[in-house]
Amino acid sequence: MILFCIWHGSAIAFYSLPPDTESATLNEIRRVTIRLFRPYMLATSQWQQWNLFAPNPLRRVVRYVIQVRQANTWKTIAVLDSGTIEWWRDADELKLLRRLEDGEEYWYPVRNRYLEEFCMQHTIRRDTPIRLVYHYYVIPRNDHPMPLSWWKSWGPEWKKKVGAQTVCPPRQEANAGPRDTSAHAQVSLAEPGEAGSPSMFAISFYRPMFSLSAKSGTP
Repeated sequence: MILFCIWHGSAIAFYSLPPDTESATLNEIRRVTIRLFRPYMLATSQWQQWNLFAPNPLRRVVRYVIQVRQANTWKTIAVLDSGTIEWWRDADELKLLRRLEDGEEYWYPVRNRYLEEFCMQHTIRRDTPIRLVYHYYVIPRNDHPMPLSWWKSWGPEWKKKVGAQTVCPPRQEANAGPRDTSAHAQVSLAEPGEAGSPSMFAISFYRPMFSLSAKSGTP
């Protein structure tokens, strides 16, 4: 067991060495050791890419907002981020949304399909306009470390971008057999201020062990 722990720790440490450094010694160590550890790291899915964090880490913070059009106004029915999706489910869902966003115009049909699936899962009536909006800001990158007082006074500048827009398709139930109520959800689309109108849109997937709640307000 001790030998395995030493092997495993060494594999992670050497495989995580940055690929492009100014140190010729580190570059040579990585070149030699990576051939030894690569099969084990890939087979066990333990590989890590630290270039995600340095020298140019991700600085963009994004929320994925789903809106439907009612009475000539776009109404937010879901805000998808780490605060609204269950903690054990948010990584997969947000990774999917990030991949769809990264695809730019080439993945526009796939983003539309995501919205269509959202309509069917939440029983939104057919022909309802629906869109996916990115609310995002970028954390500034300064040439030198800023004092704590600067960061306390700094505030994000939120921007918006429409990622996809389509209309909800008709529900395909004719050949679907008995309806499975365990795999659909209801979305309340009551106008704000109406009787029974919730201050928070609760969207619950009645699949086992999955639910999310999304605030109706957005930045």
